[in-house]
Parts: sequence; structure tokens; C-alpha cells
Amino acid sequence: MHRGRGVRVGLVLALVTGTVGLSACGGDDDNDASEAVESAQSQAASIQSQVGDQVDSALSQAASVQSQVGDQVESALSQATSAAAEATSEDTGGGESAAAGGDATAGKAVFTGPAGCTGCHTLADAGATGTVGPNLDDVKPDMATVVQFVTNGSPPMPSFKGTLSDADIQNVAAYVSSVAGQ
Repeated sequence: MHRGRGVRVGLVLALVTGTVGLSACGGDDDNDASEAVESAQSQAASIQSQVGDQVDSALSQAASVQSQVGDQVESALSQATSAAAEATSEDTGGGESAAAGGDATAGKAVFTGPAGCTGCHTLADAGATGTVGPNLDDVKPDMATVVQFVTNGSPPMPSFKGTLSDADIQNVAAYVSSVAGQ
């Protein structure tokens, strides 16, 4: 346009702060510069809006995933609790139901004996300091939960069904549930 006549047009667009600096001299160049500034500001506002929408969408998706995971954990916990309750209500073969309990003193002998519980679990009453499985003093499982895990296992813990008698499982469950966290 009038560039050869020494007319200077400076246009600074700072998207971060939204400020525009303009230094211009000359007739038509001022209008062209103003239109360019307005166009740049409009584009910057559009981009900012799009980015904001994308961030909102990502946050919404993250909240949805978090909710789904929470629901799945609650469902799994509910299923495990139901299975444990069901396992304790089954007949142990001696005419005594698991809900009737076991002998905690005999259970301590099972826990500290050849079953090897002390090698994997921490339980202060038994002097056990294993770290492979959960710290039973922290977890404080109830009897039904102990019966469920000892009977069926949960990796890396093996199932002890067939290794321990039903009575031994009841006894170790009575022991752990009565002393954990004491």
C-alpha cells in the first residue's frame, strides 16, 4: 500500500493477555490495521472458547470414569461380602455351620503352623511380620471375610480348600477375626 512512503504499521497481538498494541500512520493503513486487530481478537476468542470447551469435556469424561470405577469397586466389594456370607452359611460337613464359629486357640496353631500364614501376613498377636499379603492388623477382617479368602484364595494367596480342613478354616478365621487390630 503506502509502504514505500515511510508509513509504519505495527501490530502486536498477545493472545495470552488479550492485549493488542497498534502503532500506525497513514489513512487506509489505519483501517486495515483495525480490521486485522478485530479479526485477530475474534479468532483468539474463538480459540479460547474451543480450548475451554475441550477442557470442560475432558474434565467431564474424567469424572465419569472416576464414578464408573467407584461403582465397580462398590459392586465387587458387595459381591465379595455376599460370597463370604454365603460361604459361612454353608455346612462345614460336621453338622456345624460356619456361622457358628470356630476355636480361636486352635486357629492360632493353624495360623502359626504349617499353613504358612505368618510368612505372608502381619498379625501382632501371632508375632507375624509378613509383607506379601495384607497386614491383618490394619485390615481387621471379620470371620466371613477370612473364611472366604482362606477357602478360595485371592492372588497371590492360594486357596486352602483341600489343604486345610473345614474346621481348620473356621478356627483360623475365628482366630484372625478376634485378634486382628488388637
